[in-house]
Amino acid sequence: MCQHKDLVSLDADIADSIDSSFERVKLSTSKLTDDKRSDITPSRIAAFLLKSRAIRSDQFREIISDIDDVSWHILLDLTVAASSGHPATAHDLSAAHNVPRSIMDRYVEYLIRVGLIDKNIDAKDDKRAALKLTASGDELTSRTLQKISRELANF
Repeated sequence: MCQHKDLVSLDADIADSIDSSFERVKLSTSKLTDDKRSDITPSRIAAFLLKSRAIRSDQFREIISDIDDVSWHILLDLTVAASSGHPATAHDLSAAHNVPRSIMDRYVEYLIRVGLIDKNIDAKDDKRAALKLTASGDELTSRTLQKISRELANF
């Protein structure tokens, strides 16, 4: 339970990180509206989500045998962060995904090792580093999202 103490009693920095993450997502989804279509059933949604996971796995197969959900969500967060101009840190991602910082650091190091993300150390605070997609990470993530969006258009 001590491991999750910081997650339960959020300090101001973590709360700001969560607010920032939610704001980025809110900005990127602000144009979505409630769809009242009756043909959107839980089973169709499940099928779409499984299809999107298969697309994701197929696209990243050359680099990672199977990209897990946390790694994928890190790439998504960094895509949104790049387009919003608000850099993300491992600290931000840890708070946003409710993952202990030590585990998030391992994910970040792994994604750096496979060439999908990079980090820039803050000159003022060497413990904070802005994360960004590499050219390869950006290309793979964008291509994957385009393929998923084509499936979504057919949904």
